[in-house]
Amino acid sequence: STLYDKELDGIAEIVRPDIDFASQIEQYIYNQLNESLDEGERQRFRVQVNDFRRANKLDAVILGCTELPLVYGDTQDDSIIDTLQLLSVGLLMHYFSE
Repeated sequence: STLYDKELDGIAEIVRPDIDFASQIEQYIYNQLNESLDEGERQRFRVQVNDFRRANKLDAVILGCTELPLVYGDTQDDSIIDTLQLLSVGLLMHYFSE
């Protein structure tokens, strides 16, 4: 997805997963949506995301689909950006600022 490209232009370099990892991510999303994701897949995804971050020497990884934070699970790691949480916080801030 190119959803964040414009906002991050000039601020951060965007590194996308290769086709194999992208296909696996799609399968995790599909399984999450169909409530068939098992704990082994969740753990594999967490390992793959962390390996991807280290291999590419990234400061952070954006879990850019709203299902991906659900696949990844709870984390206190600031290098994993949970877009579901960011969107919900932004929505609440907008709502209460009016």
